[in-house]
Amino acid sequence: MAFGVAGPCLGQAKGEIVIDLVEAKTDLKLLSRVKLVGPNGSALKPRSLEQVQGWSLVDGKLAFRGKPGDYRYEIFHGPEFAPARGHFTLDKNSEAIDSIELPRHADLASEGWFGGDLLSYQPRQSAERWLHAESLLLSSSVAVMPFQDRPREKTGSDAANDKGDLASRFTALLDDRPESGLLFHHWSPSEPYSGDTPSSRLIVLAKQTSAEEGQVPVHVEIQNICARDLPIWLASGRVDSVQLLSQHLTIDGSRASKILPLVVPDGNFRGERGPGRIVEQVYFKMLDAGLRIPPTAGSGFGKSPSPLGYNRVYALTGSQNEAVWWEAIRQGNSFVSNGPLLRVAINGRPPGHVFQFSSNVELDIGVALTTSDPIEYLEVIFNGSNIYKAALDEHAKKGGKIPPLEIKQSGWLIVRTVTARDFTYRMASTAPFYFELNGQNRIDPQAVEFFRSWLAKTRSEIAKLSSDIQQLHEPYLKSAERFWATRTD
Repeated sequence: MAFGVAGPCLGQAKGEIVIDLVEAKTDLKLLSRVKLVGPNGSALKPRSLEQVQGWSLVDGKLAFRGKPGDYRYEIFHGPEFAPARGHFTLDKNSEAIDSIELPRHADLASEGWFGGDLLSYQPRQSAERWLHAESLLLSSSVAVMPFQDRPREKTGSDAANDKGDLASRFTALLDDRPESGLLFHHWSPSEPYSGDTPSSRLIVLAKQTSAEEGQVPVHVEIQNICARDLPIWLASGRVDSVQLLSQHLTIDGSRASKILPLVVPDGNFRGERGPGRIVEQVYFKMLDAGLRIPPTAGSGFGKSPSPLGYNRVYALTGSQNEAVWWEAIRQGNSFVSNGPLLRVAINGRPPGHVFQFSSNVELDIGVALTTSDPIEYLEVIFNGSNIYKAALDEHAKKGGKIPPLEIKQSGWLIVRTVTARDFTYRMASTAPFYFELNGQNRIDPQAVEFFRSWLAKTRSEIAKLSSDIQQLHEPYLKSAERFWATRTD
């Protein structure tokens, strides 16, 4: 277990300060994310540094000249390193040189885990510059779907330079219409579509696109799990993943997107953690309905106050090959996090594994947990219910091991840890492990009814649209109704 500590006070300085940012053991300089706050409490932008939402990208050395006063700093190099926080004072006409060491608490790449952020609004070239500062393998730079009845959104360097096609600057397209929230990774449509085109039609078109040799296949992801058409998308069988951690969870709890599902799951969702809990419970309903769709994460970097990689997903690949990484995501060999680093194996198997058995399965759950946040509890959830839960100190008293558990029925299981931060829902969760008794997948009729109720409300919402638009949606509505009506047969 590892915890971040505050950085040192750098003492007196006059006029100018130069700070080297280095790894504690190696003294190697670190490309880092830095927030520098001036005497007036506002984030500053040191000259010549790239900055997004108050965060500056610093390549190993921060040189700053400013007015006299007290300054604060925060320095990060991804969750595998302890952050540094501290302050310094500038006086007139003097200089200071110092260094800040960031201790490494984990090396996930050496364990075969590589991270990604699947929702960045920064153009690809800009986002890629931040990857190493956050210890990420990749990020998806997102553009808004270029529908015919609205101008294409231009972001960052695109606004200044409109040359080149959309796919050359972005790696994903977002259908951001209020009723949607689909992400299409590695897909560039041959032509813009009407804003009346059903999102379900876009899924079909995307999946009809064949990947050329050596390219990553189109990956369809649900970014907004509370979207109107969710039960239609799930019924299509064409969804590859769903963002469990997305723009409804931000680094400081501010400017989070609203969570408004057509059907609210049972439970208490009051407080700042409520939106995260609602999304989680809808995801659990998907698993209860027998759907095996892995979770992912995206920060909304560039629009959200969160930095790149605040919400992230790690895939167990053993290599940095991008195609292998995406395949591991589709297989659910992964975990999601906006804080702790939670690596779990059950009986030596990674998340996404399907355990086949005829009587019972005894579980040996191995957990490696690294965190800079205080942990509130660690738990094992099977079919939506706790089968193990312990506060971190209780877990430590047990030698940091989860006691032997036994599974006797079909279902799904995740291991999750939740931090003590109460201004947002900061946590980490494995993708599901699956269990099949005598080859049977578990389908909970109550979960199926949940999505049937949702689908009925979806139809009611679409019925408010013009008759022409209703006709466009009708084939997908009917197909989804057949799917959910026969789901428990």
